[in-house]
Amino acid sequence: MEIETLKELFDTAAPEFKEALNRRDFKYWYDYIYYNACDPQDIADISVSCEFTELLLKHNISPLEHMKEIPDYFLYNSEISGTFVIPNNVTNIEMYAFYNCANLTNITIPNSVTSIATWVFWNCTGLKSITIPSSVKHIGDYAFYYCKCDIIYDGTREQWKSIIGSLTLDGFEGKVKFLK
Repeated sequence: MEIETLKELFDTAAPEFKEALNRRDFKYWYDYIYYNACDPQDIADISVSCEFTELLLKHNISPLEHMKEIPDYFLYNSEISGTFVIPNNVTNIEMYAFYNCANLTNITIPNSVTSIATWVFWNCTGLKSITIPSSVKHIGDYAFYYCKCDIIYDGTREQWKSIIGSLTLDGFEGKVKFLK
């Protein structure tokens, strides 16, 4: 059964999930899905987490409002489109978070973010530009693979060189612009 409404999600949830959902403790859900219910190598299991995320976003509920990180596989292979605004409480964007989100056009990263992991924006071919604040101190390998967007970095070329690894821009087809 495909769950299409929050009521269906709530009605089919175990008691501990109902409590977590009432508290808007979405980290509990992601941890359970990722660490207990999923085989990270199984694309069907990963899609459970993405469907949950898309369902919340469809109902204008931010699953990130109480989380310090965007979890692994957050919107992996999602059909989500348009602009995605990362809230100010987020400090880390974990692996594969926006992997293959080809319909995203813009992502707003706040100054609270300090780390962007490996493969985060892989194949986000619809991105026009992404602004990275100078608060980011590390960007993982292949973070922008197959992206054709402009990366606008709110720092100097020297700062940029210190936060990227040798493979961070591997497969990247756009331009990096510096604001300072």
